[in-house]
Amino acid sequence: MAAFSYHNYDSVISIDFGTTYSGTCYTFTSKLKDEEARKNIRDVQVIHVTDWPEQKGKKLLKIPTVCIYNSRTNKLFKWGADAFKYWNDTSKSHDNMKYVEKFKLKLQSTRTKGKQILLENDDGSLHVKATNDFLKAIYEYTFKEMEKASIERGAIDKSRIRFVLTVPAQWTDDDRKLLRLICIEAGLISEKDHENRMHIINESFASTIYCERDLASRSGAMNFEKGKRYLICDAGGGTVDLATYESTGPDEELHNLCNGRCQLTFDRGQNCGSVFVDEKMKDLLLEIVFVNEEERVTYKDVFGGLLKQFIDSEKPNFDYTEEDEEAENDDEDDDNNIYYHLTNLDIRNFSRSTLSQSKYFGPANFGGEATFNFNEMLAKKANIQYITISKKEIKEKVFDKVVDDTLKLVKRQIERSNFDIKTTFLLGGFGKSPYLQKRLKEKQDIFKTGEIITDTEGESAAMRGALYYGLDFIRRDELSDIDQVSFNNENDQSFKANDHEVLISIDVGYEFSSATYTMLKTEKKEPINIDKWPGDQNRENIDWPNHRKVDKYKVPTALFEAGEVENLQVGAGAGLKWGYDALASNDNGSIIVPSSHLALLRDDFKVFLAKYLRQLNDYICRYVQSQTKIDRHKYRFCVTMENSYRFFDSKEDMREIAIDAGVISKNDSSKRLLLINREDACAIYHENKHYGIKTDYHKNIFLQLFVANDHIRLTVHQSTAIATLDQKIEEQKKDRDPFSFLNDDNKADRLFRNVRTTNSITFPFKFIERLVYNFDSFITNDMTIEKNKSNETIGKHPTHTFKCKTHDKREECFDYTEANIREGFLDYIKKNLDFDDNSKNQTISINKEKGCEISISVHDLIEFVFKITYKELAFNLRRYITERDITSAFRIDNIFLMGTAVESEQAEANDFMFKILAKEITDIVSVDEERIKLVKFNKESEGQEVLKGVSFYGLNPEKHTQKISRKSYAIHVIAFEPEKRKVGADDPLKEGEEEELKRTEFEFFKDETPVPLETQKDNKSTEIQQITDDDLVPIMEKGTDTSYLEELYGINRRFFAKKECLVYATIYVTEIDREKITEWKISNEQFRKIHQFEIEVRKSKNKNLKIDGEKRLDFSIRLYVDNQDTKFKADSANSAFIVPEYRYRDEFKVTNIY
Repeated sequence: MAAFSYHNYDSVISIDFGTTYSGTCYTFTSKLKDEEARKNIRDVQVIHVTDWPEQKGKKLLKIPTVCIYNSRTNKLFKWGADAFKYWNDTSKSHDNMKYVEKFKLKLQSTRTKGKQILLENDDGSLHVKATNDFLKAIYEYTFKEMEKASIERGAIDKSRIRFVLTVPAQWTDDDRKLLRLICIEAGLISEKDHENRMHIINESFASTIYCERDLASRSGAMNFEKGKRYLICDAGGGTVDLATYESTGPDEELHNLCNGRCQLTFDRGQNCGSVFVDEKMKDLLLEIVFVNEEERVTYKDVFGGLLKQFIDSEKPNFDYTEEDEEAENDDEDDDNNIYYHLTNLDIRNFSRSTLSQSKYFGPANFGGEATFNFNEMLAKKANIQYITISKKEIKEKVFDKVVDDTLKLVKRQIERSNFDIKTTFLLGGFGKSPYLQKRLKEKQDIFKTGEIITDTEGESAAMRGALYYGLDFIRRDELSDIDQVSFNNENDQSFKANDHEVLISIDVGYEFSSATYTMLKTEKKEPINIDKWPGDQNRENIDWPNHRKVDKYKVPTALFEAGEVENLQVGAGAGLKWGYDALASNDNGSIIVPSSHLALLRDDFKVFLAKYLRQLNDYICRYVQSQTKIDRHKYRFCVTMENSYRFFDSKEDMREIAIDAGVISKNDSSKRLLLINREDACAIYHENKHYGIKTDYHKNIFLQLFVANDHIRLTVHQSTAIATLDQKIEEQKKDRDPFSFLNDDNKADRLFRNVRTTNSITFPFKFIERLVYNFDSFITNDMTIEKNKSNETIGKHPTHTFKCKTHDKREECFDYTEANIREGFLDYIKKNLDFDDNSKNQTISINKEKGCEISISVHDLIEFVFKITYKELAFNLRRYITERDITSAFRIDNIFLMGTAVESEQAEANDFMFKILAKEITDIVSVDEERIKLVKFNKESEGQEVLKGVSFYGLNPEKHTQKISRKSYAIHVIAFEPEKRKVGADDPLKEGEEEELKRTEFEFFKDETPVPLETQKDNKSTEIQQITDDDLVPIMEKGTDTSYLEELYGINRRFFAKKECLVYATIYVTEIDREKITEWKISNEQFRKIHQFEIEVRKSKNKNLKIDGEKRLDFSIRLYVDNQDTKFKADSANSAFIVPEYRYRDEFKVTNIY
């Protein structure tokens, strides 16, 4: 699959998928492929779809987001405007029909697991189905309209269409992932597509772009000079989204065609859009027509026609003026009432009708009479034909609550920005409400909104803004995905690859180590396993943690130190043993192996590994020298880093250890010692074996499950197609589609794929201990003990028996913590386990010397021992996967199981145990069993997947790339002492009131004197330093290797204050190379600001820190790398409010880091 390029696509579709109304627009981008056109064109033709099905020429910018289903077949009957019209036509039969609306609101309660959508119940699935059917229908109809508009351009290729969808600001990453999954099911995009083919952005952000590009220029009200601040209020159907921005001047990436912006306050979207006006109108009609609550519940859906009248005629034009108020006092003035004709009241199969409040009902005066249909099917006539509701009552009971909530959002947004707002843009369908506009303008001076700009086309704001967003990517210059760095650079005098004749590849694992050597001067470079190790004659006699047979290619990762070991020191030492000799030693001393405990003692771990690696490497070099007759100064190395318990923070940690171990010297080039994480080496192996040129996916996602004797490690990897700039330009010149790359004869030479770890977990699980415990529990439960004629102790149970020649009590034979039952049971598994006949009994010798035996059926052994243990493993796996959200990816291609929890010499038994584990895993991550693979090579070299990956990397160092940032990021923080308020209140707290409240919120600041702040000297340092008001604190510099920035960890920058404060933390960015940055100050125009966080820093009775004897309050800014985005999170431990995260498009690239 070719790497992604925006320039390979011919059109962009924008879909505004709204709660109540939706719409689409599109544009053709072929003329923007010319470089000069991209730099100069300021406008493109935006085409809105307005001729929707069955509208008889009526132009609609948006259509209702509704579907009608046949309730018997559950198939889509009608959608959009056609469905809305059909359902509200009382002459149409609605039998066996189901009307579905507002289904977008329910998506937030839906969760995914892998590719599976999780639903609370069967009925709840309809909102997902409706979303899928509606998006599919609206896309296919838009495509037909595009074909009509593209007659001169020729046929449109669906695979060359990009998409931008808008969603509410409060949608989480999970909500967006669900929507993307639904779009795949609906056929907009495919699983094979690169994620950049579809962007999902905030509605408020899309509306912002519309205001900057369209509305401001049309109204002439505002120019977006650097420093100007403006508020966007997008009042739509289901939500009101707000954001405050500051213009940062022309955007150089877009050739100064548009302005950049910094978001000053976060979106405070709430559910108070126009759909809630409709709900309140419905509640009012229910209150008027029906007496009791039971009737109101029963007949809550009968007002379709009346609500349609309200939505179509009254709501869009509703206002309440001084004249309306005066008219309310005039009993004879009927013009101030709104009449709802009862022929629109859809009451069918009505058991009884009690008109509760006669003041609302009037006699027939429109001609004809209303007819109510009863169960008895008797037509009865009533001299009542319309409901009269005063405008004042509609104002108070229908509009005011929603409008008040909207105004409160605007007020609080402006207050929190603490800056002068020059312009407020009021957009969205609800934003067109005359009553909302009037109420907001009445508050203009009080709220300090600046000039208020409304727009008759405001309902298309998000749609058009999203389209502009999609176009911006093609206006940017094409970027290379990769900066290639040659391994054999002739200009690099410190390293000449051709000077080295042997590659030594070493895998230093958690339990075992292994190595190969490769002759670099031969035509066929085949790695050769090292299969002889000191002390390996003891291999069969060593009590391995999981009692499995260890092949001859492995050596234990273990050291033995004679005597008492208090402080490890680098050096051989007289009593030092390693590998097999370490575990076989009977001397007085300590055996040291990698462990979770050792990971906490970083210095001790480094000393242990330096000692072990010195012994291991010296032996390997002597062995290779004896086989090749080549001196070790002509060797280069590739070594793994075991990181199951995060032993390393960077490659530099391991490089220092290797220098201490004598593998290389301080003066050697980093290219002489290549380093790679074990899981990454393994991922390289799987990438080359299963994906690479074999796949037609832009991206593959796979999981690796490593089973060790005392823990489980799960890593998630993503393999993505990338390309150089030259390759992208070549594709564009040929005008090839994004899928044509697979047809190249030389694709293997030209293909680049970046393989990286995106997430990982390690959790403790002692499989053998649990297996033996479950065995012991089962065989001893409810067993009766007696003596037979031979004076043997006999234990009887309905499913199994026990016999012992020596002991009188069951407890003397069975104790899972003792070695006897463990050794006997594991020896049985290793040598005699047979799953062929589940009905037969097998005899297990618990203690051969004392004649303890258990006879048990294979079926019981499977059901009550093995399956229970694997279920325990799966339970822990599910728990940690859920906590880390580790399977939120939409498509997991494969899961690779590595390591062995317990092993039998019978291949069939091993396969059967694997199937038990695979079945448990399928229930956790929703992956078909055939996608779960037990990694095997052959009986001699099983489990060498890591070592094979290391050898591949060592031989092809330019094929392995690591992700780096294209930009540098920094943080500016400034803090002020706040006023406090009760949550939701407008006035500050009174003296003494705070102690009575569980929650308060910070507002404003009391004065303009900043509160002093401090920060870490650097990301790893414990030393803190004072921050001045204009300091920029670096968090990630351009070119930073992001390999260690997994989703779980990221980069964390901590800050400290001595008192409670309201912090404004602003993210700055620059594309300038780090060595060319003149200073890290906000006055440096090389930087531009892109986002501002507002963070409450509060005191706590229990959580305050002490630094240098003084109490400190702390907060942090954390940066994560998430595919092509940098994601920022702000956090203060004692804050009552969660600060929304911020995403910024970085378009990361990859490079070779040696």
